Amino acid sequence: MKPKTSKNREKNDYNYLKQTDGLLLLDKACGFSLVRHIGRGTFGAVFEVQDSTGHHLSIKKVLQDPRFKNRELEICQKLDHPNILPLLHYFFTKEGIRPEIYLHLVTPLFPMDLSMYLKLIGPPSNYILKAFAFQLFCAVSYVHSINVCHRDLKPKNVLVDPGSGLLQVCDFGSAKSLVPNEPSVSYIATRNYRAPELLYGSTSYGTSIDVWAAACIIAELIIGKRALFLGENNDGMIQSVAQIIGSPKPEDIKAMKGNKPYTGPYIPPVKLSVVLDNYNDDQMVDLLSRLFVYSPLKRMTAYECTLHPCFDCVKRGEVILHNGKRFFPPADTKTNFGRIKTLASTCYI
Repeated sequence: MKPKTSKNREKNDYNYLKQTDGLLLLDKACGFSLVRHIGRGTFGAVFEVQDSTGHHLSIKKVLQDPRFKNRELEICQKLDHPNILPLLHYFFTKEGIRPEIYLHLVTPLFPMDLSMYLKLIGPPSNYILKAFAFQLFCAVSYVHSINVCHRDLKPKNVLVDPGSGLLQVCDFGSAKSLVPNEPSVSYIATRNYRAPELLYGSTSYGTSIDVWAAACIIAELIIGKRALFLGENNDGMIQSVAQIIGSPKPEDIKAMKGNKPYTGPYIPPVKLSVVLDNYNDDQMVDLLSRLFVYSPLKRMTAYECTLHPCFDCVKRGEVILHNGKRFFPPADTKTNFGRIKTLASTCYI
């Protein structure tokens, strides 16, 4: 009898979730009832639930696979920032024919993520784009300040409430506290948002991989219909990046600390504003041009991004939302954190 492969194991886990039709096997004492599926992946699912008071919340249910180190709960318990989805509660269950342990993370429910925003609403106005981008960099800056790297920033992991303008980063399932001289896997992050140092196989990367991913998200909001960098595999992504920011120089390869050379032809960089569908905001183009660089050492930090003049209009309260309300960035203090959770509750349906 052949041993079960990792691929078969993942398929069986997925089939188990499918067979239960997404029903949460919750202890009645937990006080949650299932409303609907939001999404599912290989190792878990996300649900909308209702608590005993009638509030609608989100539960992320994650298989605790012993083959993989799960840092998500430990990291989420550390996070406390208005632009990070707060963890309200968590619990474990043991389920299935072969009993397996599932972690349940209870958080506020948001109307949509940025991927859904683009599908339902379309590309944001330039001012709303800057409001989203500023909050994204605030979130990333905070995460980096506590020595955590998200490692999977993408539109689906960035939640927004169009009514309040609030943005919160979610899903820390791939996050890790980076330790100097401790190697980290390079095959991390979703392909279209993977920083060059990851594409070139670096195992000693830093938090700048999140800054690259954030820049990719902003570029996608500008373009509106596709990711900026597209490739069917790692080599395809290397070529896609080179076709926009040019082929890497020898000093770039060294700075990325990768394990593979660039083997393609010389490619000159193209004008970023043209690639962004002739986007004409010079300040935002300037910011992105400082992020789409090969060398992590030359890439601006998330905190430096929050200080860029392109966000002055956000700080002055000049952003008008779809409903005509004026947007003000949430205060980055614990005293305002409760107010932020109240803002998020406006999405309850």
